[in-house]
Amino acid sequence: MKKIAFNIATILCSSLVGLYLVEGTVIVSGYFDSNNSVEITDSQGVSFDKRTKLEVFEDLHKLYRGGVSPATYPLEFIEFIKNSRIKTGDDFKLKLNSESILPLGGISFKNIILCNEAGEWITFDSDRYGFNNNDYVWDYKNVDFMLVGDSFAQGYCVERRSNIAGILESKGSYAINLGTGGNGPLVNFAVIKEYIELLKPKNIIWIYFEGNDLSDLKLEKNNEILNKYLKDPDFQQGLLQKQQVTDKILRQYVASQYSLKKDIVNDSWHDYVISFIKMLNVRGVIGNYRSYLKNFSNYYVEEIPIFQKILNKTINVANEHNSKIIFVYLPEYERYESSLTRDEHDTYKSKYLVIDMVESLGIEVFDVHAEILSKSNDPLKYFPFRMRGHYNEKGYKEISNALYSRFH
Repeated sequence: MKKIAFNIATILCSSLVGLYLVEGTVIVSGYFDSNNSVEITDSQGVSFDKRTKLEVFEDLHKLYRGGVSPATYPLEFIEFIKNSRIKTGDDFKLKLNSESILPLGGISFKNIILCNEAGEWITFDSDRYGFNNNDYVWDYKNVDFMLVGDSFAQGYCVERRSNIAGILESKGSYAINLGTGGNGPLVNFAVIKEYIELLKPKNIIWIYFEGNDLSDLKLEKNNEILNKYLKDPDFQQGLLQKQQVTDKILRQYVASQYSLKKDIVNDSWHDYVISFIKMLNVRGVIGNYRSYLKNFSNYYVEEIPIFQKILNKTINVANEHNSKIIFVYLPEYERYESSLTRDEHDTYKSKYLVIDMVESLGIEVFDVHAEILSKSNDPLKYFPFRMRGHYNEKGYKEISNALYSRFH
């Protein structure tokens, strides 16, 4: 009996040592190896800006004398508030007429640092409500397209002229971009309710990204303010009149995040030690494998009924303003780095369930996989350096041209 116990203990200890060796190897290789994008661009003779977002922020902060900010995101802000030890509303949830404010746009009239996937850090000058537009779009009398969605709608990681709204505008359409990174279905609905009365668009382009919109909804539905949009047809925060308050909240939030990230950078070895002790990389691999299996098996199907409820209410709001909803289904990179069968493409990330639900509501669907990427012999060409990320300029151009041809 003692021998059996000894053998079991030996196996367990050996396995644990083996896992820690794997974790240590990953950390060391990750610390000393350069970014894959940098390696690829170097091999292609393309210059790649190796600065971190924190370094870019510090450089531009000096250049613009404070007129710069990293991009802020509603869902990230929600998670920060939820996890913050600050229980009062003084610093990050300012009270105005006894009502908490949840920003849905960004900081107005700032140079906003977005991202870098193709070698160059992309920034944009935000409009009067903090979105990625030229400010004059708010003076349009007849808006053809109002875009809502996440980072793909906002335009990661291309210049404004090369994102969907920018390309539609270049073709003569009046397009306005209300997308922000991390937005899911419930935030999209909130954005529509806040800004549709002013814009009265002919078309609402709802950008749906299969990679995380349903998982975002799982987080969004637990937020008290966002739920008010869903439960009360008359609820609005009145954000059009509260941009100064929004700016103040987000400036405080950015300052707190900057301080936190600077501390992390200055004590980076602390992160590596914590990662090693908790085996974060090993656990991540296991989690990714489980997620991969889930891609083909009821991917967040429990969120589809509430998604349907959100779209139903969006239809009501759109009808009140004589607006048509166009649902644009965006596929993720991971579809194309694997060899999926036709059936697997349909079931991946619950695609057929989402599209069937949307079409059952009478909403027209533009399926980017079916219309564009599946017809290409080389779909990876639509991603930066054929690597995981957002679409590149070529990808956004194909999508925008197709949307314009069908809906203008």
